[in-house]
Amino acid sequence: MEKKTIIQNYIDGWKTGNEIKILNSLSENCVITESHGPVYHGIGTVKKWIADWTKFNKIKKWDLISFYSFDHTVCFEWNFSYIGNERKEEFNGITIAKIENGKIVWLKEYRMTAVPYEWHPKSERISS
Repeated sequence: MEKKTIIQNYIDGWKTGNEIKILNSLSENCVITESHGPVYHGIGTVKKWIADWTKFNKIKKWDLISFYSFDHTVCFEWNFSYIGNERKEEFNGITIAKIENGKIVWLKEYRMTAVPYEWHPKSERISS
């Protein structure tokens, strides 16, 4: 299976709350690191995470912006938004993942912590 398809299946599984689709994308001893810190080791832990997360949250958007593949490693940019527990968030990020034998072995997410903006030198800024 093509690496981009494996990643898209993983993302689509999360978007639809489809546990089987998510788990079928992962190796038995996978390691998933979320952009805000939690690390999940193995299918059993990921399964518990899916059940817990989908109970309180819903993904509104998780769109791939770009995708790059190098040997067993992939890197992709994304835009993500969700709603849960009276909280809404939207942010951009990037993921690096290792894929072997058609499964995600490890995946690490990184996200922007501020809204992107056009930078201007202080000397060019208009003071109010």
